[in-house]
Formats: sequence, structure tokens, C-alpha cells
Amino acid sequence: MEWSLLCSEAFRAAIIVLFSLVVAQGVYVAIKRYLRFLAAKTKTKIDDVILSIISKPLYITIVIAGVYLALNSIEEIKSYEYIISNSFFVILVTIFSLTTARITEALVTRWLRVQRKFEKAPQVISKCITVLIYIIALLIILDHFNISISPLVATLG
Repeated sequence: MEWSLLCSEAFRAAIIVLFSLVVAQGVYVAIKRYLRFLAAKTKTKIDDVILSIISKPLYITIVIAGVYLALNSIEEIKSYEYIISNSFFVILVTIFSLTTARITEALVTRWLRVQRKFEKAPQVISKCITVLIYIIALLIILDHFNISISPLVATLG
């Protein structure tokens, strides 16, 4: 491959990554300033908690999407597209499952914290739901790689 073409592809990839960083920062600032301002006006605090939970994973997801697009724009790396796309799929499923587990834990904890005698119940229930979310994420990843999940689902059932 010609050196000037590789440099122009690397420059284009760098621009894509920088653009994703700018977009991610813009979304992060919008969540921090504007959405939190709106959430502060509500009576409940759960929307504040959810916004604080999703702000960093959303930032990371936008940057990861930019890196993925940047890598796909480089012709020299096209032969590794299968590895790159599968790696990014696993990363995104992991981020999504971690964020979902944290949101679910916050919701369950707040929802079940009604009586003193059930003080430990939210922790146990939220941990069970968290484990279930991670198992579902693992099954999604295994299914993506065409690994038969039917025996696992039958065992878990």
C-alpha cells in the first residue's frame, strides 16, 4: 500500500475518533447540565440516579463507536474486520449489561425499601436480577459467536 494513502487513511481515522470524542463530550455535557437540571425539578430522585448511571457508559459507547468506525475506514485493517467487529460487539454488550444491572439495582433498591423488616430483601433481589442480566448478556455473546446455547438455557431452566 502506498505511504500517502495510508497516511490519509490514518488522518481520516484520527478525525473520526476526534469527532466521536467531541460528540461524546457534547452528550455528556448535555446530560450533566440540561437533563440533570430537568431531573432536579421532579419530586423523585430516581431520574437523577439513572442519569448519573448512564452518563459515563454513554460517553464510552460513543467513543467506542468512533474508534470502530475509524478502524473500519482503514483499508489495511479490513482483513481483521471479523475480529474487530466481534470484539466491539462483546464490549458493547458488556457495557449495556453493566449499565442495565446498575439501573435495575437502583430501581429495585428504591422500590423495595419500604419496611424495616425487609431491609435485606432489596440487596438479595437486586443481586439475583444482576446475575440474571449477566447470564443473559453471556448468552447473547455466545449466540453471536454461533455457540449453541440451547443446552445452557435448558440447564439454567
